[in-house]
Amino acid sequence: MDQIIPNSTNKTKSYSDKIKENKIPIIITVSFFVIFFYVAFIENTADNRYDGILFLKHAEQILAGDGESVYFFNDPPFLGIIYALTNQVFGNPFISVKLIQLISGTGLIFFSFFILKNIFDFKTAIIGQIFFASLPIFHIAVIESLHELYPILLIFVSIYFLTKKQTNYFDFAMAGIFIGLAFSVRFVGLPIMFGVILFLLIRDKKIKKNLKYIGVFLIFFGIAISPLIFYTYSTHGTFLEGSSNALFLWEWQHRYPEWELEMTKLVLNNSSTLDGIFLDFDLFLKNYLHNFFFNNSDWFYNLGGITENIKHPNTNMSLIPLIPFLGFIPVFASLIYLSRSSLSKNNLIILFSLSGLCLILTITLGDIPTHFFSIFLIPLIALCILNIKNSQKNLLFILVLPLAYLLVLSMIQGYRAEHYLPIWLFIPGLTAYFFVQVFPKFLLKIKIIKSNSKIPKISLILIISILVANVAFSYQTIEMYIYNDEFTTISDEINELFDKDITNEKQHTEIKKIGSILSNEDDIENKYVMASSLVYAIHADSKYMYTEFNEGLPEDSLSDFVTRENWSPIQLMFADSNNIPMDRLKRENVNPDYVVFDPDLLKGSIISPYSEKQYEKITFILSNPNHSKIPDNWEILYHNVEKNTVVYKINYEE
Repeated sequence: MDQIIPNSTNKTKSYSDKIKENKIPIIITVSFFVIFFYVAFIENTADNRYDGILFLKHAEQILAGDGESVYFFNDPPFLGIIYALTNQVFGNPFISVKLIQLISGTGLIFFSFFILKNIFDFKTAIIGQIFFASLPIFHIAVIESLHELYPILLIFVSIYFLTKKQTNYFDFAMAGIFIGLAFSVRFVGLPIMFGVILFLLIRDKKIKKNLKYIGVFLIFFGIAISPLIFYTYSTHGTFLEGSSNALFLWEWQHRYPEWELEMTKLVLNNSSTLDGIFLDFDLFLKNYLHNFFFNNSDWFYNLGGITENIKHPNTNMSLIPLIPFLGFIPVFASLIYLSRSSLSKNNLIILFSLSGLCLILTITLGDIPTHFFSIFLIPLIALCILNIKNSQKNLLFILVLPLAYLLVLSMIQGYRAEHYLPIWLFIPGLTAYFFVQVFPKFLLKIKIIKSNSKIPKISLILIISILVANVAFSYQTIEMYIYNDEFTTISDEINELFDKDITNEKQHTEIKKIGSILSNEDDIENKYVMASSLVYAIHADSKYMYTEFNEGLPEDSLSDFVTRENWSPIQLMFADSNNIPMDRLKRENVNPDYVVFDPDLLKGSIISPYSEKQYEKITFILSNPNHSKIPDNWEILYHNVEKNTVVYKINYEE
């Protein structure tokens, strides 16, 4: 079959020659940075998603010498330390976190080109890079104060080394270092490590050589994570902290009361992930199969309607997010073309054997409506991978990686599309290859074009159509995020775009206004603000107590609620993990000085059997400042009647 191997030369090129040769991808990268610098720092001047800032604040405790009080549920503290060190320069948490997000996102655009160039030709790499840069959900991640993109950048650097045409010990050593560094800042590096090992075990029959590569990779991976192990052991007396048990408890689809009770005990005791898995292994398998075949894999091509995908733009990773399933067509067509699958005896045996195995597993362990497509899809994907395996190894790697990633990640239930960015590169890569190579050859075969030496006009039209649709979709998504603007219909959105009389207020305007009011309170830096979002405390420069307004018992008064009188141990543990400062050792018993109730930023939770009833009661009272059950010592500092946002000051001396 045709080899899609990039051109190479033995001549050593100067630095200026390399810049000239790659000026187009550099221009794309710089343009991306400039555009989203404006969006992130001029338009989106605050945030209501603040995971990165929470990491930053907890890391500041560590740098201040109070690491014993800090506990991270699911990720290591080192990314927060990077944020905190950056914040020492800028003195603004939002700027510090978003700047690293933006630089990391720009780095992903840059490396996406060189990774695709390692695998495909220059044209395919350029178009793949442009497709990557046009993904709307990626745009949201770039402008938010999250903690997603820096570890993904480290992973992309490692992928660059692993997709080179000729790899050696140096490449696997560098991959081990960068994946180890990614693991040290987020545990997302773990499934990537598993993917590298799986790739080396199946890529060819040179078992001894591949085992040596695995050894080198793991040695340098271990060296890279050694600072994390040293810190964790010297501070907390264990090699690694954190487990997935809390995610099992809060996110698994299938559950029952007795299991919830026992899993809660495991979470409170900081038990290992293996303890959680084997608490009820049958239940684990049921949830694992649900996640692998349905929930987690569905994030790539969510089959919701057009309106649903606009209202919830983080529900899929398709290159055509408006109609996600259409994005699957060029990817699958490229896979079929590259695999050159034929109905040989071996292929038929593989196809029917895997179909039979998937059918048996679906009947015995799964749910037929949920896992039905696995009976056909898994055998077809396996057939493609096995055939591609015989042609090009670096392409095989970016196809094995998503499978390995899902195999590990499916222990938990994914809940954000950007969680799948580390493995997303195969989608823009194969889509670009479809328009550059596969589709033109099809047009040539049916005699619509006479030559495929250039990209045909119809391919260019389709490429431009996808890009225009993504720009429009991204514009709408960012508008919804910044202005909290609800989507109605496509025609209404077009009319609104050209209606000069419509002025939208940024949803962060009120956040900053409340922060300003609180910042003028006496000794605010030593006072605690209780809210469902950290952003108020950041703008006020105060301390922070987390709540979801559903904790405690239904009969609790508001005074009982804010003093956490009857909060369950798991509710206290979860809230304490989000407090600033964090007090893992429970050295102090503090109460909030202010309560901010903002219906727009509330989140649901399943951590208590009383949650729903308690939530309804508390939110009803707090949204009505004149309610008889508001304590007499609660003073109203701010009330937005239209939005039901209320800020209360608690005067304990009364």
